[in-house]
Amino acid sequence: MKSIINLDQLNNILKNNGNVCLYGLGVNLEIFLDYFEYMGYHPFCILVDQYTISPFEYSLNPSKRANLPRSSFSETDMMLDGTYRSIPIFRIDNFINNDQYIIINLNLENEDLLEDICKKIYSPYRLKKEYWDTENKIIDDLQLIKNTIRRSLRSTVYDFHFEFHLAEHCNLNCIGCTHFSPLAEPEFLEVEDFRNDIERLSYLTGGNARFINLLGGEPLLHPEINSFFKIAREYFPEAKISIVTNGILLPQMDNCFWTSCRENKIVIAVTEYPIGFDYLSIRNKIRNENIEFESFSGRQERYEMWSLFLDERGLNRPVDNFMKCQRSNACVFCSHGKLFPCPTMASIRHFNRIFDTKMEISESDYIDIYKVSSIQEILDFLKNPVPFCRFCNVEKRKYGLLWQQSKCEKK
Repeated sequence: MKSIINLDQLNNILKNNGNVCLYGLGVNLEIFLDYFEYMGYHPFCILVDQYTISPFEYSLNPSKRANLPRSSFSETDMMLDGTYRSIPIFRIDNFINNDQYIIINLNLENEDLLEDICKKIYSPYRLKKEYWDTENKIIDDLQLIKNTIRRSLRSTVYDFHFEFHLAEHCNLNCIGCTHFSPLAEPEFLEVEDFRNDIERLSYLTGGNARFINLLGGEPLLHPEINSFFKIAREYFPEAKISIVTNGILLPQMDNCFWTSCRENKIVIAVTEYPIGFDYLSIRNKIRNENIEFESFSGRQERYEMWSLFLDERGLNRPVDNFMKCQRSNACVFCSHGKLFPCPTMASIRHFNRIFDTKMEISESDYIDIYKVSSIQEILDFLKNPVPFCRFCNVEKRKYGLLWQQSKCEKK
C-alpha cells in the first residue's frame, strides 16, 4: 500500500496509472473521491474491511432483482454488487492484488496533503451549502425521533382532538389546499349527522377532548352554522371549540351568530391571507363581541403555502411517510362516523372525481366510531400508519409557495 506525501506525487500517480484503489472510509475517502472527480479520474475500486454502506443508503438504490424503485431488505443485507458513488466496493480480504493495482491507504494520509486538496477543490460556498444541508438533515432526523417517541407513547383522552368539515367547498380556494376544497362541489354537513357523531364521540370520551375544530372548506358558508355551536358545546362542555375560517364572511354574520359564539364559548380562529381584506377590523369586532380570537396564521397574513406530493401508484412505504409526516394524528378528522388520521384521506374523493384518479380509501384507513367500544381503541388506531399513507411522498412536499388562488390543475 502507498502513502502519498504531497499533491504532486498524487497527481503523478493518477496521470500514469489507471488502476488506483482506495483503502479506507470516512472523511478521507470523501475528500479523495471529490478530488478524483475534480481531476476527471475514476478509481478502480474502494477497499474496506467490511461493507459499510448503511442499509438505509443502500435501500435507496433501485432493486437489482425486480422492477422496483427500492431494494428489498434481503438485498440490503446481502449487499449484492455493492457500490459507493458508482465505484465498486470489495472486501480487502477477498481482493487479489498484484502489481497492476496501486492501493492508497487513506488511513495514513497526512493532514497537509488533505488540506492542500481541500483548498484546491472546495469553495467557501460549497462548504457553507454542505454545512447547511447537513444541519437540515440533522433537524429532519431529530424531528423523526421526536415523532417516533410521541407516537409510541400511550395517549389519553386528554390528548384526543378532532375536526369536522361543516362545508366541503370554499369561497377563497387557496393553492395547495390539503382538503381539496377548490375541487369540491357545494356540500354541507347535515346537522343531524353532526349531532349523531358528536354524541357518539362524547360517549366514548366521557365528554372530554383536547380541542375540536369546525372548519372546511369555509364553515361560515353553512346556513345553519349556529346549530353546530350549540350541539358541540352540549356534548363537550369543557373542551376548546374553534370555528376555523378565512374571515371574509364575518362582517356579514348576523347578531344570532355572534350571540351563539359568545354563549357557547366558541373561539373564532382566523387564517389571514394577502387578499386586501381588513383583518384588523375583524379582530377588533371579535374582541368587542367578547369572543376569544385566535390567529391561525401566526398573527400575520399567510403569504406562503405548501403542497402535498401525491403518488397515484402508491409505491411509498406507509410507515416511512407516517413517521416523517408532521400532520399524522395532528388533524384527526371525523366524517360520517369515520375517524381518519388526516383530512386528506377523507377529502381525496374530490381529487379523484376531478382528475379520474384511483387513490381509494379502504376500511383499514379509518376507524368506525360506532363499532368501537372505548376511546383507547381509537387512540391505538391513530398511533399507526394506514394503507392510504402509501399515496403520499412526504420528502417531496413543496414549501414556500407564494399564496394565490388555485387554478384547479393537476401538477
